[in-house]
Amino acid sequence: MDSRERILTALDGDQPDRVPIFELGIDNTHQSYSSFYNILPGLQGYMQNRFNNTLLRFLAKIGGKSILRRAMRWIGMTVGKIANLELLKTALRFGIDGTSLMIGSLFATNSKISSKIDYYVDEYGRMGSISKNTFAWYKGGIMTPELLDEWGFPNPLDPTRLAIFHHAQEINKDNKLLLSIMPGGLFETLYEAVGLEKFFYYLYDNPSFIRRLFDLQKKFLIELGKYVIDHGTEVIVLGDDSAYKNGPMMSPKLFEKYLFPRYKEICDTFHKKGAKVLLHSDGDTHLLIDGWIKSGVDAIHPWEPPMMNLKEAKEKWGNKICICGNVDCGITLMYGPKQRIIDEVKQCIKDAANGGGYMLSSSNSIHFGIPIKNFQIMLDAGRKFGVYD
Repeated sequence: MDSRERILTALDGDQPDRVPIFELGIDNTHQSYSSFYNILPGLQGYMQNRFNNTLLRFLAKIGGKSILRRAMRWIGMTVGKIANLELLKTALRFGIDGTSLMIGSLFATNSKISSKIDYYVDEYGRMGSISKNTFAWYKGGIMTPELLDEWGFPNPLDPTRLAIFHHAQEINKDNKLLLSIMPGGLFETLYEAVGLEKFFYYLYDNPSFIRRLFDLQKKFLIELGKYVIDHGTEVIVLGDDSAYKNGPMMSPKLFEKYLFPRYKEICDTFHKKGAKVLLHSDGDTHLLIDGWIKSGVDAIHPWEPPMMNLKEAKEKWGNKICICGNVDCGITLMYGPKQRIIDEVKQCIKDAANGGGYMLSSSNSIHFGIPIKNFQIMLDAGRKFGVYD
C-alpha cells in the first residue's frame, strides 16, 4: 500500500499493511532543514528598533491605516505561506504517511505600533505572539459585535488562501503522503477570536452574537472544505481544542446546544462529497466523544495522555471511529531516552492497532521543543513494530 491507501483504510476502520503514521505538523524544521525560523528574531528586532518603529508610524501616518493594514497582511500572508509549505516539505522528507495544511487563518491584518511590537492581529481578531519560536495565539482576542460589522467575516475562498493550497498540492503532486486540509475549528477559532473570558460572557449576555459567529464559521468551514474536496482533498481536519486537562471548556449541554448540530451539518456535507473528517482536540474529552461520534466525525486525535488512554479508547469507541495517537510530546519525545520512546510506541500499537482503525501520531504535533533525533526514533519504531501479520 502507498501512504494514501494506508490512511484511508485506517479511516474506514479497516486494517492496512502497517499502522499509518500521521502528524498534524512538524514544527521543528529550523533544527536541520530550514533557515526560515532564523528570520523571526531579526524581523522582530527590526520592528522593535526605535528608529525603524518611528519610521513605520510615520509611514502609517502618511499613508493611512489602510496602507499599514495592507502591508501587515502581506507580511502575514508571506510568513504563513513560507511556514506552511516548509512544514509540508519537512513531512515529505521524513516520509510519514500523512500531515495537514493549516489554511484556516494566515493573514495579519493589523499590528500594535509601539516601542515593542510583540503581537499581530489576524483576520478573525485573534492576537498572536511573535517570537523566535513561532507565531501563535496567546491571549485575548478583539472580536466584538461592532468589530464584526466593521470588518466582516473572513472569506473562505480568499485567493491567497487558495493559492497556498494549490502550491502545496504542487509540492505533493506525486502523492507521496496524504495531504489533509485543516480549515480551522468551529469552537476554538471563535473563543480565540473573542477572547475566552469575553466569549463566555457573550454566551449568556448576548447569545445571538455567539450564534451568529457559529453560523458564520460553519459556513466558512463548509465553503472552504467543499472547495478543497472538489480539488482533490480526501480528508478534512477540524482543529478544535475543546477541553482542559480536567474536562471540557464548557458544559456538555452547551456543546449539545451550539456545536454538535453544526458539526453534523459540516460532516454530512463533507461525507456527501466523499471526504473523511478528523477532529483534533487536546485535553480530557471523555464527555464529548459520543457527541462528536454522533455528529459524524470519522477519526479523533490525539487522546492526550495522561488524561486519555488508547486502550480505553479502543475498547469503548474503536468500532465507531479511527483512533489517532498518542506518543507523549510533552515529556517522552522531548527528553527520551531512546528506549522510552520505543517502549511508548510499542505500547500505543499494542493498545489500539489490533484490527485496524488506528493511526500512530504524537499526542499533539512535533513541536519546536522536540529534537529531530527523537522524532526519528518514533518513526523507526512505528515502522518496525506497526506491521500487521
